[in-house]
Amino acid sequence: MRAKLVSKVKELGSRISITIDESTVHGLAYMIIYVRCNMTGTGEVDNVFLDIVELSEGTDAESMYKSLRKSLRQAGLDDEFLGKNLICIATDGAAVLTGRVGGLVTKLKQDFPKVQSIHCLAHRLELAVKDSLKEVAGCNQFEFFISKLYTLYNQSSKNARLLQEAATVDASCHIQQTIDVLTAMKASGGKSTQKAEQRISTGLFKDVELSESRPKINRLQFNQSIINSLKKRLPEPDLVQMLKPLDKRFWPQQHSARILYGETEVRALAKTLGEPAREAVEEFRDFKLQNRAPGKTLVKLQTASLTYLPSSAECERGFSAVNSTDSKYRNKLREQSLSSLLFVDLNGPPLEQFDPLPFVSSWIKAGHRPSTSWVTGWKAKTEDPRPLWSLLI
Repeated sequence: MRAKLVSKVKELGSRISITIDESTVHGLAYMIIYVRCNMTGTGEVDNVFLDIVELSEGTDAESMYKSLRKSLRQAGLDDEFLGKNLICIATDGAAVLTGRVGGLVTKLKQDFPKVQSIHCLAHRLELAVKDSLKEVAGCNQFEFFISKLYTLYNQSSKNARLLQEAATVDASCHIQQTIDVLTAMKASGGKSTQKAEQRISTGLFKDVELSESRPKINRLQFNQSIINSLKKRLPEPDLVQMLKPLDKRFWPQQHSARILYGETEVRALAKTLGEPAREAVEEFRDFKLQNRAPGKTLVKLQTASLTYLPSSAECERGFSAVNSTDSKYRNKLREQSLSSLLFVDLNGPPLEQFDPLPFVSSWIKAGHRPSTSWVTGWKAKTEDPRPLWSLLI
């Protein structure tokens, strides 16, 4: 399966992004590797589990980088292909991965200079919230609320699915909208805040008398602290600026302002990806001014824009699957067996859509025996019949 997938990606010449993470399972350090790419030729991209590697030589940047390159080569992603098509790596921002001098990302960029490094959006958002909690007094109850909120989604598959669907919203647009809303709510507050203030003024909530037992959170200070933290932790990098013009939601409303809008960014993106910049700009003009279908070069840029990974959350979900597969009852699985089981579990179609015959046939042709070729267990003993049995049967 893995060979078939990689062969198709190389045949299409699809650009790929990778995301990695490290964790410990049953006392052993593992690195999980995902790729994001267009594997069907339709322009639709998907996150695909590629491999899980035991870090037997250590969890330092050098050892992890060697394990990563070895895994990619074994999967069929050679240096020549990666040099042309690897465009991004997303990590959780750990020092061993993103260190400026000897981090894994630094080593990867030395071999593939075109690669963009992205610090996981979810982890940066977490850091922004933590900054605000440290800055504003009286936030213990808010931390308790966040913990309960996590429990709400973690213990319900339905809520987790709805949260995942909501997470598909464009990150930059959603974050900016959140900042705008918080800025507007600093003074007057939202609907729930106004309702709470009304109950506080009357001293009753559902016929229960209210009393102050904990320090209040300064709303203005708290909202402003979150705004500052979001702007600090989630700046708009050059990559986002290059990708924005490809999304119609960011286009100016006025036709005169739209004439030259985004051409500098599209030209820069085309050069970054090794595509003809002039053709990209001309096709972009036709796309935005005459509403024509995107040309061949612009389609490549659009597909690449969807290939960039804003988050390493897939790795977190992958390790959840590792804990289910490599359980305490199966904790002696070999690395190759674990990787193969996870590949089928995380990437395979539902059972009702899966045709096992090609794989069973290839298994048998490779010299393996089918499970029905021998009888397992102890052979049943045969005994001579006894006269007594005729009375008992």
